[in-house]
Amino acid sequence: MTCIFSEISDDIYVGVGRDGTPFSEGEPSNIGTVRGSVAIAVPHHTIFERGKMSDTKKCKVCGGTHLIEKFKPDRRSKDNLAAICTPCLDERETRVIYPVEHEQLFVKQNQGCAICKRPVFISKILVDYDRRTGEVFGLVCRECNRALRDLKRDSDIVRTMLEYLAYYRG
Repeated sequence: MTCIFSEISDDIYVGVGRDGTPFSEGEPSNIGTVRGSVAIAVPHHTIFERGKMSDTKKCKVCGGTHLIEKFKPDRRSKDNLAAICTPCLDERETRVIYPVEHEQLFVKQNQGCAICKRPVFISKILVDYDRRTGEVFGLVCRECNRALRDLKRDSDIVRTMLEYLAYYRG
């Protein structure tokens, strides 16, 4: 089995090892020489595509390695790219509620959270819905959404919590 090489200049090449694993960028490879020239290893995030190198990234959801063009920009990450590829994002981001419905529900709830009733900016309120059926329950603030998640949306836990609070708070 041979190594894969691509010529950068007359005497410098990049390559991937015999086992298919790339070497660290700029690190002298243990591949040896190619036609008497220096062989430089390929970084792990680079692939060959018809003689040119292209950057890739691994998707957190599907585990596939895709060209970076398949990832949306994300300023929060170290590489400024989302951790999830666009096809996986498209599958996850099926629209639960349309903007017009969102605004109507927001006005119906007196421009606040359906649970704590505190006023919330429309841009900061979240849609609470059943993940299995897609049925929309209402709009909630981040704190109430977190509480619902932490309580696992279990009414028995909420009931027990209310009993606990009633007993100790009188």
